Amino acid sequence: MGSFMRLTGIGRACSGLAFGTIVVGSLLLGGCATPARPSAASSQRALELNSQPLDGDYEVSISARFFGPLRTRMKAEALAESAGSASAPPPLARFKGNTTPGVAWNLIGGMPGALGPVMMPFIFPSGMLLYWESDVPRGTEPGLGKIGPSTLSSLQATTRYYGPDRPVEMSVENSGTIVVMEVRKLSESEAAQPFAKPDYTALVDAYAKVFGEMTGLKGGADAKAFEKYAGSLRTAAGKAKDDVEFIFALVLAWRDQKEFPMPAIFRRVDREAERKLFARTQGEQQPLKFTRDEASGIVTVEVTAFIDPEQVDKVMKEALATKPKGVVLDLSNCTGFESAAFRVASWLRDQPTAIGILYPKEVEPSEISPKPNSYTISSLGRAKDLDAAVDKAAQRTATSAGQPLALIADPEANAFDGPIAVVVSSRTASTAEMLAHALGAAGAPVVGETTAKRPTLAREIDLNVPGAEEWIARIPRYDYVGPKGEFIKLTGVRPTHSASKDQAVKLAKELVLQGTKVEPTKAGSRGPTVPAPDLYY
Repeated sequence: MGSFMRLTGIGRACSGLAFGTIVVGSLLLGGCATPARPSAASSQRALELNSQPLDGDYEVSISARFFGPLRTRMKAEALAESAGSASAPPPLARFKGNTTPGVAWNLIGGMPGALGPVMMPFIFPSGMLLYWESDVPRGTEPGLGKIGPSTLSSLQATTRYYGPDRPVEMSVENSGTIVVMEVRKLSESEAAQPFAKPDYTALVDAYAKVFGEMTGLKGGADAKAFEKYAGSLRTAAGKAKDDVEFIFALVLAWRDQKEFPMPAIFRRVDREAERKLFARTQGEQQPLKFTRDEASGIVTVEVTAFIDPEQVDKVMKEALATKPKGVVLDLSNCTGFESAAFRVASWLRDQPTAIGILYPKEVEPSEISPKPNSYTISSLGRAKDLDAAVDKAAQRTATSAGQPLALIADPEANAFDGPIAVVVSSRTASTAEMLAHALGAAGAPVVGETTAKRPTLAREIDLNVPGAEEWIARIPRYDYVGPKGEFIKLTGVRPTHSASKDQAVKLAKELVLQGTKVEPTKAGSRGPTVPAPDLYY
């Protein structure tokens, strides 16, 4: 049974893998999720009609702001409609679509793969990695549906389908659009052709080479363990027949060797194409937004990802222009992503904020100098140049290893000088985790749950595989210690005020109204430190 419990974790990992977003979830079906069988009467003319269900073979591209399109194929089938009644209109027409049946359990293999369909039919129904069922649009309203790898509600994503000429919008937990899916009907001749896949094993080989070079794996137990891990990834990649299978296979290979990061290998985002694609959606989830409670005068800044320091400046300027009495920074759903996170500190504190130290992974924490080189984020331009400065400091030479860099955020001229609070959860990771710790160490209450214990900054690296030039890897490049040398990789950021996720923002607002501050020595992580004393204070 332990194997099957691990499989449940695989399903959750698969839903979260989409690098924060891929189709999360499944449909809570009233009956068995059987594979779609396209109708022989399906036609291109029917596809063009917005109110017609999908029926046939389709090429599918799944995209987000953080990764380029993942491509697969689906078969779709119109579902039978039941008759309406005198008191109720007829139900909406529906259809279902799915990736190739039988694939999931075959990839899993072994005893779990053999018994999984019987013991856990709610995971990968009929062995399908993705199952989608949806209404068709009615009038101006989109058809609503569910998609995912399971019949567990915790793994489901909601879809909004506007017709085949518009992106399908996907969201989780009542959020706005975080992933979009484009569908294109294939002709009979196209459907008969095999999926045009890149060389997935070559991508894994390139990833392993780059990972070893960037993290300093040159010998010893770690290098041998990674060599074994890379072999598992290579074997898994060789079984994949499309991008979705490739991602799933990598998760399977990673699940038993979690001392290494989950491999993030995907197509590079074409920013112009991504902008145009998301411009065609209706309910886009902005990664950074704010709301103002008129009754209390408190502004809540909610972040799902930090992508661009310009966007940070824009939202923070607009938020502070409302003259708030207090600010709650909600990072509970934020996986961090980029160093733009640190720019927030320049707007939320009217004094310099010690962010902490970024250091290359090949450097041991005990090797960090008590007085490392520093970089001050004193303007938008300096925020934009931060990544280049970190990379330059980390460059190795024949005589020296890469160097750490201590970060300081100087306040903006019109920075907020009132009470703030930070909301975190177990999902708060990467640069969001670093920001939460830095603000907590400076005296802000930290509310919620202990963070993810993943305070790393990644870099996107070209894999340079012939025929797959658009594929890259996102590799954790830098680790972090706090302003006083706090090693939060072991402890996470521990809240000063514990609260469940659904109560944390409410408590944070109460603390802001009370003007609560925390002694800097008691805020953030209270775990072990490394020898990096008195860096700033």
